[in-house]
Amino acid sequence: MLARKYFTPSPENAGAKALPDDGSFNIAIQDGKEAGQTIPHVHCHIIPRLQGDVTGDEIYQKLQDEEGNVGGGFWDAQRGGEMGEQRPVQEGRFPKIEDATRKPRSKHEMYSEADEYRDLMERVE
Repeated sequence: MLARKYFTPSPENAGAKALPDDGSFNIAIQDGKEAGQTIPHVHCHIIPRLQGDVTGDEIYQKLQDEEGNVGGGFWDAQRGGEMGEQRPVQEGRFPKIEDATRKPRSKHEMYSEADEYRDLMERVE
């Protein structure tokens, strides 16, 4: 569904030039100030990525900078500095990970992790 919205030309997305199979998404959920959350709510960034996009892991830098400051933008739109409140700033930082130090996980490790998260999600009320 997301691919249809972001990668298929339509009246609301006239600039898109790709087909649904021509892209991917980065999805980041921020929950807590150490994760870059600026106001107390959980929010999710869904970032469409077309083939040929060479941004790479720089996308995480953008999320933790002003471009990803959802709370600050919301504050600007809703409050605009009334009552002397301070605009929220992001506190969390993604650790730098060099490609040379990354170790690929096996399919077994990834399946085990998926099973663990599935079990946790089933416990959510």
